[in-house]
Amino acid sequence: MAWNEEQKARSGEFVGSKKLAWRLSNQKRLKSAFPKAEQRFCKVIDKLCSHLNGSCKSLLRYQRQKLFSIDSEICFYVDFYFKAWKLAVEIDGDSHSSADAKEKDRWREAMISSNGILFLRFHNNRIETDDWWNIEDDFLRAVFSTPERASMKTTLRNGLSSLSSRGRPS
Repeated sequence: MAWNEEQKARSGEFVGSKKLAWRLSNQKRLKSAFPKAEQRFCKVIDKLCSHLNGSCKSLLRYQRQKLFSIDSEICFYVDFYFKAWKLAVEIDGDSHSSADAKEKDRWREAMISSNGILFLRFHNNRIETDDWWNIEDDFLRAVFSTPERASMKTTLRNGLSSLSSRGRPS
């Protein structure tokens, strides 16, 4: 999809001819910065995976700080990407609260979504303070709302239904 100059400028991630240098510097910075909320989200997903069998575990593999190249001049990173579901999870801190940041997030999400990627957003405070089960439930709702992938959904549902309560409150 071709993006006009206004869209590129509004995205906040226009990298032009310096794409490789931008990618390398940001990748290193983002990988080394591992906020508490992102760590906790990893623990929620990893704990869920620890209770599942191999075929179900593979459905919940994720990549941290996944790079998306929209065209030759625009790149974005998402916090977590679940390839099997084409699902991006963003953990937004206070830096995403301003009107300008929200606008950039909307453009960024629209550009990435144009490739069929779905988004799930959490705020840092929610991840840091909410009950793990609520986070897990919201994540699984997003997974099961992805289009198609019926056989994968069935495999995951069967794996989840075979689990004991795992300490989940009734």
